[in-house]
Amino acid sequence: MVFLNAHAVKNIDKGKILNPLDSIYASLKGEDGAVPRIQKAGYSIGIAERFQPMYSGWQKAAKILVWIGAVALISLMISYFVPELTLLVFVLGLIGSAGLSVLSPNLFAQALALGAGTSAPTVAICQAVRTGRQKLGTGSTAVGSRIGFAVWLLIRTSMISVIGVFFIVGLLNSIIFSIVIDQFRGVSILHLLPIVLAALYWLLFSENLSYREIMGRGKALLSSYISVLWVIAAAAIVGAGLYYLSRTGNEGQASAFERYFRSFLENTLGVRPRTKEFLIAHPLFLLGGYLCVKYRSALILLLIGVIGQASIVDTFAHLHTPLQISLTRIVYGLSFGLLIGIALIIVWEIVVRSWKRWVPPLLVKE
Repeated sequence: MVFLNAHAVKNIDKGKILNPLDSIYASLKGEDGAVPRIQKAGYSIGIAERFQPMYSGWQKAAKILVWIGAVALISLMISYFVPELTLLVFVLGLIGSAGLSVLSPNLFAQALALGAGTSAPTVAICQAVRTGRQKLGTGSTAVGSRIGFAVWLLIRTSMISVIGVFFIVGLLNSIIFSIVIDQFRGVSILHLLPIVLAALYWLLFSENLSYREIMGRGKALLSSYISVLWVIAAAAIVGAGLYYLSRTGNEGQASAFERYFRSFLENTLGVRPRTKEFLIAHPLFLLGGYLCVKYRSALILLLIGVIGQASIVDTFAHLHTPLQISLTRIVYGLSFGLLIGIALIIVWEIVVRSWKRWVPPLLVKE
């Protein structure tokens, strides 16, 4: 479709109103007119009709499997918090989503994609935290063994997160999303909700407590005395969260230096990996996996890794981007994240061993 924007103009010299449509009509006709040239290029002139998407028979069956799988993934995420409700959530999810698909197929696809895309990184991090707790004090303290465990934990966690990608791509496989007639909504939720759910799981649900104990711990947290340090920490967390959300989506804000850094990466690698993945989330997750064998508090570093896991899923939520490009970004992010994470582990070992070797003798002399 070609839209021609024209309006009548007043010609003072000729003393009349000139209609530009006459010249436009003239440019359409004749041997060198637009219409013959368009037809010569192989197109036909006619009345515009609504586009009708065509799908093969197996795609309809695949959509049903994706629908059931998305509801199952959401139910699996719920099971990490209230396992008794898993089957009920699955049945009600199937019934509710089936009704939604009749009322609004587009909303049905987006809602299920958002639910599955949120559930995958949440399940991945919850499973990583559970594995970290089980590994505490039971694994080998050798550096090589702990690095191997951390690398394996990051790769396994990322593979679980990638499950959400299949549901987003499968449910939103439509031309209206590919050419951005409609956009996948809820990107901010996709980034923020896994962080909230993972933190909630770590605080209350990761230690196999009874519901009475969970309620008691939650009540104790809510009734805790708040110090000035807590207020400062809360303000810092809120500020970091707002900055994090301001950078998400297609309209995210970035500083001039970061835009230069992004251009450098894109010009050097061809495809730019996401900064929050390979510079922050993946390296800290790797360090947390390395330290959680000895230190319980290292699980916090695993929680920070949820930012990278949500980013993995969100990368494929940009449906107008070819899948090969998104896959390359993920591979780059994991590869560089592993290298930087191993560098962090080396720095950690140097600092700890130097502390143990030099600081105690200095304290004894004093």
